[in-house]
Amino acid sequence: MHPIMTRPNATMRRWIGVAALVGLGALLPAGCRGGGSADEGATTSTIAAATSTTTAFDPTQPRTATGANSNPRDDRIGPPARNRPSDGSLAEGSCFNEFLEQRGEALVHRLQAADCAKAHDGEVFAVLLVEGPEGAVFAGESEIGKLAAGRCLARFEAFIGMEYATSTLRIATLRPTGTTWATGDRTVVCSLYDEDLRPLVGTARASRR
Repeated sequence: MHPIMTRPNATMRRWIGVAALVGLGALLPAGCRGGGSADEGATTSTIAAATSTTTAFDPTQPRTATGANSNPRDDRIGPPARNRPSDGSLAEGSCFNEFLEQRGEALVHRLQAADCAKAHDGEVFAVLLVEGPEGAVFAGESEIGKLAAGRCLARFEAFIGMEYATSTLRIATLRPTGTTWATGDRTVVCSLYDEDLRPLVGTARASRR
């Protein structure tokens, strides 16, 4: 025998309709459900838009040893004003930037005077002459390098106001090479730069840093 089927009364039909709506609402994405506000207990979330920061690049400015021109630093240079002969452009107390300049197929290091009050790569704290008789034979790259470093180190503390060993500044030297020595070059330029190759701002004189 078949079970006796009875038609649902009005009350039962209302409950069946409510149950169907509740079930459908659970299946729909939140954005597709009807009306309602946050005051009615709805949970809302905010998804922050992904942002990215890029370093601005100014094509009119060269990349320098520390990034003093606001462009990324040029890691090909290394510490500024180091282990090359002086070109005579830097005097004691002057600040400067160093960049690479394309000349034909070669890249040439260039030093350019800069305002000490603004970001710069390095600062000259002494300009010296290698002592010796006229016509003296070039002592070699290593010996001249040691001589220049020693004489610059002897003048560092008086300029900065603290010992080199505890300073965050490093020394670089420009000094004669065998080729420039033969033409009469005897100049040693003592300069300083930040040990992390960050731009300097303001003179380092008496800064005790």
